[in-house]
Amino acid sequence: MPQPLEITVNPTCTARRWFVLIAMAFMSLIVCPSIASAQKPDAPGVGSNMITNFKGKLVSFKRGILVVTTDEGTQMNVALPDDIASFVFVAEAKPAFLQRGMFVRFSGSFNQAGMAQSPIRKVEIFQPVAGKLNGHQREAFVPGIYPVNRPKAGEPPPQVADVKVVGNIMGMDASGVMGVMIGKQPLQVPLAPDVRLELRFNNMSLAEEGDSVSVAGFYQAGDETNVKASRITITTSRVYGEATEGNSKSTRKRTRSSRKKTDDADTGNGENPDTAP
Repeated sequence: MPQPLEITVNPTCTARRWFVLIAMAFMSLIVCPSIASAQKPDAPGVGSNMITNFKGKLVSFKRGILVVTTDEGTQMNVALPDDIASFVFVAEAKPAFLQRGMFVRFSGSFNQAGMAQSPIRKVEIFQPVAGKLNGHQREAFVPGIYPVNRPKAGEPPPQVADVKVVGNIMGMDASGVMGVMIGKQPLQVPLAPDVRLELRFNNMSLAEEGDSVSVAGFYQAGDETNVKASRITITTSRVYGEATEGNSKSTRKRTRSSRKKTDDADTGNGENPDTAP
């Protein structure tokens, strides 16, 4: 028959083992609270994404990075947003700035014959962007007439509809009527005497050092001066097309030439600026 297994317990070894376990438990009471506090949501660790919003002045731009000095005096390196429409330069313009072939967009009420029911009070001037556009972005950049409220299935189209119009300028007469080409369809669009013209370029072609910059984005904890932007808006007090503007011709030349070059903003972004419409 097999002999029963004898188990010998060493009292000294057992006592030593219990002493070690008790000491480890005691040390955990001291160490664990500090670890827990370091992992609290209000005390993120290194590498955590932190949201930021700030305003400042443009210092320079190179290879997809804006250098901005905040209103508090901190210099920030800001990477362009992934969505080009979320990066926009905004400025005021005068009718003298308008030229044949420029891209414009505006909203208004039109009848089925394409006649505006009232003068247009605001026109945005923009430049095309490259890359894939979603439905909302297409209505901001691709020439066409887009109804604000689409009729339900089976309903006849309304006689007069509120629409968004995107097209190219054909010209403007002395009475303030602007010709716009929508694909192959021309429209005659009356502008209000106090029409507001606004440049909204999704690139840096007209931006200059000292322009105001508003940034929303995020950074990694411990590296707050390097920001990945989700939105960038650059504004300026310059008014393009003013009669008193001594360099109005050179400004127009820069605008035309910017269509032919690949802007650093597009190259740095990997696509093609907002809000953004």
